Amino acid sequence: MIIDGSGDVLRDDPIVLANVGMLNGRNFYDEMNGESIGANAGSTEIDGKRVQCMGINGYADKQTGRITIFGGIQNIDPAIVQRDSHFILTIALPLIAAVIKGEPLAMKIIEIHRAEEMDAAGKAKLAAAAAIWNTEQAATAR
Repeated sequence: MIIDGSGDVLRDDPIVLANVGMLNGRNFYDEMNGESIGANAGSTEIDGKRVQCMGINGYADKQTGRITIFGGIQNIDPAIVQRDSHFILTIALPLIAAVIKGEPLAMKIIEIHRAEEMDAAGKAKLAAAAAIWNTEQAATAR
């Protein structure tokens, strides 16, 4: 599922707001710090610039799309793995060289993978939260 738009349609939904909170939370950033850039996630082009990507694993409620936790299966309680839907966020990251040059690049969730077990409404809420997070990231880029 490609992430586009602003997520405004669902901006006031409590699950979307909770998911944005999870995307801004320590668990998410801890997982980002532990992941390698490139590798399986590859790269993408944003605004004419080649940007490296990383993939972050997460789990969310199958019906509602409410994010439970981020992390690889080896670090997740087996009950959560059994109960929730696994997904992967592909995140485009500004290159250090671009940041040093002062180019206004922000992190951006560009795609959600492997959420096949999640209901359409849950996927929509997860995608809306990603779009809102992207908007927030763009607003804080220099």
